[in-house]
Amino acid sequence: MERWEGGEEEEEEGEEEGEEEEGPAYPIDEGGHALVPNGVIALEGGAFYECSTLTSITLPDSLTAIGDEAFNGCDYLTAVTLPDSLASISERAFGGCSALTSLTLPDSLTSGGGCRL
Repeated sequence: MERWEGGEEEEEEGEEEGEEEEGPAYPIDEGGHALVPNGVIALEGGAFYECSTLTSITLPDSLTAIGDEAFNGCDYLTAVTLPDSLASISERAFGGCSALTSLTLPDSLTSGGGCRL
């Protein structure tokens, strides 16, 4: 956390500039499965970035957007079925998912955002 004192920016003790909170946006069970709860409409960028324990995921029917690099670097993610409500996938959402062998795209998808698989 940054704070301002006397016109100068200072960093809180124990934090480094550019430091971000680590870990997936939603819990992953012992079997490597994540469940994004119903009602979530957007999966933020980097939600599961480089999450080495993620192998499968259930996405809600309410989901309309997947952010930049949401699953980038998830080396053990093998298959994803995207919900019929999904309208857009941002850039590199599934980049570096080397084990991904199946990605089911819905007819509702209107924007791919240049994502690379």
